[in-house]
Amino acid sequence: MKIAVEKADLASALRVAEIGMAGSGTDLTTHFVFRIHSGRVEILTTNSRVCALAPLTCQFTGEDGAAFTIEGKRLTRWLSGVGDVPVTLEAIGSDVRVQSARSTIDVPSLDASKFPFWDRLLSESKATITVQPDRLTSALNYAKNFISDLDTTRPEISQVEVLGGSLWATDKKAITVITLAGMEDSNLRLHGKDIPTITKFLGLKETEEVTLLEHDRALYVRRGDGALVGTSRPVASFPSLNVDKGGKEDAYFILKTEDILAGFQCLSAAADWANTQMKITFNRSTNQVDLKVKTVSGKENGFAVDCVEAENTSKIPEAGFWVDYPYIREIIGHFSSDTLKFGMHFIGKSGYIRFVHVNNTDEYLTVLVWRL
Repeated sequence: MKIAVEKADLASALRVAEIGMAGSGTDLTTHFVFRIHSGRVEILTTNSRVCALAPLTCQFTGEDGAAFTIEGKRLTRWLSGVGDVPVTLEAIGSDVRVQSARSTIDVPSLDASKFPFWDRLLSESKATITVQPDRLTSALNYAKNFISDLDTTRPEISQVEVLGGSLWATDKKAITVITLAGMEDSNLRLHGKDIPTITKFLGLKETEEVTLLEHDRALYVRRGDGALVGTSRPVASFPSLNVDKGGKEDAYFILKTEDILAGFQCLSAAADWANTQMKITFNRSTNQVDLKVKTVSGKENGFAVDCVEAENTSKIPEAGFWVDYPYIREIIGHFSSDTLKFGMHFIGKSGYIRFVHVNNTDEYLTVLVWRL
């Protein structure tokens, strides 16, 4: 098996394939696998949790099924030094000869037949949605802010899942429901640790659309050129949560996002570094909202923010309420809105705040618990 390829084409394919490669070790998880399959050359990798495949634009000789491997760090190191020149890769016995006009190296190949190819699983997967990469990236990057890190004790809330056409995430303090137009047939379930893998792949190359291929054991995201990444599907089912996606708030107030962030910045300077609690009080006499934190000495420091608009504020507890403010910071950071609407809901002596944003055709709803 011999491959002749331009360096730029090889480098582009390796950027996709290396997503699935392990960072350390000496086995197949640290190798690129080159194989001839269905009339083209593919580069494959896996670290046992994530897999990746990149088609290679090249000239080649060899039969369908022929394959060899090259240790990833050896190939990428060599490629970085050869310049923008044509490259050949040729299997010679148990080695692979990697060659350019000025450099030739021989590196060992492992037994490619032992690589866990996923052809059958992929062929059994169902295409559920074709979506623009930026929409999926935006949804996943937002949802990961609300995923629990208790993946060993609470695996069901350490992931995101599509239920009823909406992407759900929760850590039991906040719930996010992102309604992505066109995902009605999807049953996506993705561990939080795998989200950066998917979003890295989505950002590698400008492309109009990607397709989700789903299996009860795996999820694959495939570009139009055939490149893909895949992850194993978590076993635990997402919990059943009761969120009224179209509910009307009992009261609301709107603040400028720049004022909120300024308050967070100033007040956090006096608080314990591990503090996540902030008190919000609506001052009816001044039509201002006071943001307060407890300082390291136990006092309460405040920051006054002018209210842009409000309704039914008499229902808001006069003494104020407490929230985990880092969630609000993440909400502001994801969107470019000048204002943020706090939609208040009351349940006994507690309740929740609804934050709603519309991003083109997609709706983002976050529910944050507050308490006295």
